[in-house]
Amino acid sequence: MTERGNPRPPSQDQAESNLRRIATGGGFVFVGGWAAYALSLAFNIVVARRLNADGFGAFTIGMSLAVVLAHVAPMGTHQAVVRYVAIYRGQHDEARIRGTVWLGLRVTAVAGVLLGLGMLLGAPVLADHVFHDPSLAMPIRVLACSVPLTGLGELLLSSMRAYTRVVMPAVIRSFVAPGLRVVAAVGALLAHTDLVGVAVAYTLVEGVALVLAAVAAYRVLPRRAAGMVAPPTAEIARFSWPLAINRVLNGSTNNAEVFLLGALAGTSRVALFAAARRFTIVANAIFIAFGTIFSPMVSDLDAADQGDHLARLYKALSRWIFTIGVPVFLVQVMFGEALLATFGRGFGQGQLALTVLALGQLGNYASGAAVNVLTMTGRSRTNLLFTIFHLVLTVALNLLLIPPFGLAGAAVANAVAMTAVNAGLTTQVWRLTGMHPYDRGWLKPVGAGLGAAVVTVVARVLLSEGAAGELAAMAVLGVAYLALLALLGFEADDRAVLDQLVKRVRRRSSPAAEAALATTASGGDQG
Repeated sequence: MTERGNPRPPSQDQAESNLRRIATGGGFVFVGGWAAYALSLAFNIVVARRLNADGFGAFTIGMSLAVVLAHVAPMGTHQAVVRYVAIYRGQHDEARIRGTVWLGLRVTAVAGVLLGLGMLLGAPVLADHVFHDPSLAMPIRVLACSVPLTGLGELLLSSMRAYTRVVMPAVIRSFVAPGLRVVAAVGALLAHTDLVGVAVAYTLVEGVALVLAAVAAYRVLPRRAAGMVAPPTAEIARFSWPLAINRVLNGSTNNAEVFLLGALAGTSRVALFAAARRFTIVANAIFIAFGTIFSPMVSDLDAADQGDHLARLYKALSRWIFTIGVPVFLVQVMFGEALLATFGRGFGQGQLALTVLALGQLGNYASGAAVNVLTMTGRSRTNLLFTIFHLVLTVALNLLLIPPFGLAGAAVANAVAMTAVNAGLTTQVWRLTGMHPYDRGWLKPVGAGLGAAVVTVVARVLLSEGAAGELAAMAVLGVAYLALLALLGFEADDRAVLDQLVKRVRRRSSPAAEAALATTASGGDQG
């Protein structure tokens, strides 16, 4: 451990220890990510059931616009903070750490206010002339106020990522903020408020999350006594501006179907697409969980010229991502109708879209941690080129496929574009660094997935129909997959991490067990 209880830089540790750190820290964030996903899903289900398809589609459009602008607000400095604070940590330069974070906060505050103001003033034009729904104007105005709040909160949590401190950011991002959204939304809807009331509740929660992020960051970052030295602003700007543009393009790409369906097919089609995508964006929980702790490791190991160390982590982490992604994909494809029914009547029409979107996410899982490696080794401009290609391809395919095929066309556009870009990213990382994530160990989750699918098909024939039968079949799928993985055996790095984790648990449990035995013995003597 180093300054103020923070773990030492990855370049000063062994690969096995860093893999364990990814597994433990990433595992906590993963659990938090699933909790956040579940709470976010619950929030969307409550809104959909209360506002019906048209109201849910309208809210999705407004919230998507606010989230895109909030993610643009840091102007790339959220990633610059992770990279440069991680480097300055290795150099024990606390003054420059404070200077880097302060620079990011100033940029985010100014950009967030300007972007939010633009969204607020442009609400009537967007509602009347783009989405052809005048009732959208007021929700868009309210949600515009959340833009600077969300942006600043993200910047502060990013500063903690550089320390590979993931617990408090995960608690805020994965439990507190999503939980408060659900509570606020349920309260607003029970009070019989409309779409505007839900938007107000969402914005208030973003403000609370910002305050909590500020408190958490203050406890980790260097104090004022460390001083403040301006970081290399020009260098950070060169690193950040491609990421800023990348965020604009990436946000536009991720929400292209929402915006284009809203403009070309109406809010009800947006609602069906949003419901289907709610189940596939669980992939974000997987990538964020491991990327949160892996990204600063990439930066530190690259700066220390430890290529072999980095390659080993890249390969193991990518395999873990794919291994987790396979059963998620199977649940979405095999139980799509039951999943969509939770949103209410009529949402089952999105089953085909869910299946197609899940296929695209399977390609995403197969790319592993390529984007983390590309960005955190300083190749942000290359990443920008891929994002431009992704946006152009996504918009072109949507414009081509939505008019004749509607919802299904949007899903196909999303899946094809995502698969093409991820294949290109993985190839480019291999060309630039000589690293790729694949080995024979990838065949094990594929085999386990195929076997588990067959077992599940048989189980569904034997189980009763209805919600209880579907839940039981999902449990069969999970158990069969884990059993087949264990039967096929774990890779060497996986076994090493598991051994270290088991030893760590035993060391922690031994004192407690001894104390319990002593207490029992003492009680027996008294008796």
